[in-house]
Amino acid sequence: MAQPALAEKSLEQAIQIFREIDNRKQLGKALSNMAGMYGESGKIDVAERLYEEAIAEQRQLGNRKSEGIALGNLAILYKNTGRIDLAERTQQLALEIHREVGNRRSEGISLGNLGLLYSQSGRPDAAESALRSALTIHREVGNRTTEGQLLTNLGALYHTTGRLELAETTLQRGLSILRDTGFRRGEGTALGLLGVLYTTMGQFQRADQCYSDAIAIHRSCGDLRKEGIELGNKACLLRNAGQFEIADRVFVDALDIHRKTGNRRHLGAHLCAHAVCLLALGRHDEASDAWDEGVSLLHQLRDSGQLRIVTKSMREACAKADIEPFDVPGEDEAAPPPSAE
Repeated sequence: MAQPALAEKSLEQAIQIFREIDNRKQLGKALSNMAGMYGESGKIDVAERLYEEAIAEQRQLGNRKSEGIALGNLAILYKNTGRIDLAERTQQLALEIHREVGNRRSEGISLGNLGLLYSQSGRPDAAESALRSALTIHREVGNRTTEGQLLTNLGALYHTTGRLELAETTLQRGLSILRDTGFRRGEGTALGLLGVLYTTMGQFQRADQCYSDAIAIHRSCGDLRKEGIELGNKACLLRNAGQFEIADRVFVDALDIHRKTGNRRHLGAHLCAHAVCLLALGRHDEASDAWDEGVSLLHQLRDSGQLRIVTKSMREACAKADIEPFDVPGEDEAAPPPSAE
């Protein structure tokens, strides 16, 4: 039996036992762990329900520490499924609980996750401040694995703000720590982020190797969501290298995973990237449909950074195809207000 499947079966058995013996404290923890596994494998609705049940159990018991941890994990699920405003509110609530009970390790984790939310919603200064504060905490408590993860997230932020050399050294430092601590999931994420950076730097062979290694790691860990992200990034690399037919097939696989895992942000970005590939293949109607769906998602998520990137690529591709550029919603209007999630 594969490791993820074995772990899932073990947790199911543990949950059954804790229910039978009415050990509600351990039940809440097991439910939260099970929710995390379901979230990674794309079972979003089940994962959300289990997190909510875990939070209710810990709240009834007055176990504020575990309640805060479960809330932080639920916030990550909201982020991964594109519910950014709800994710930020939930993560902020988790942070307040961590500080209330003096849980410094979890405080650092929530600060780091808030940094990612700030970055995704176009607040790089707030993102850097939160990530640096989180890094200080994890070094203080000796949480080396999360230190490695934070360095990779900081490296990605440096990339998006144009500090490419600093991005590379920071990502490499994070990758080294994650390898030292044996955290394979984090290693896969760091490799994927390095792949994106090397693509920007024009180091395409290094980028391709990073993506391939990251995909292999995420598959071995059963992390379907991250596998989809790296497949989509690899498809972009193939498209940029002129291998349009191969890229098309890889895009289709990536988009299928994004839909299964509820990954709206990468679904939007990779639909727009796929539209550019379809334009190169002369499939203009399909390209227009992919673009409309993808750009609408990014607009809903208020992902201004990705919107700028995909719009530039689309306009260049439309010019090459000698057609009018596709529409970009909201270009002449303010961003939509936060959704009432």
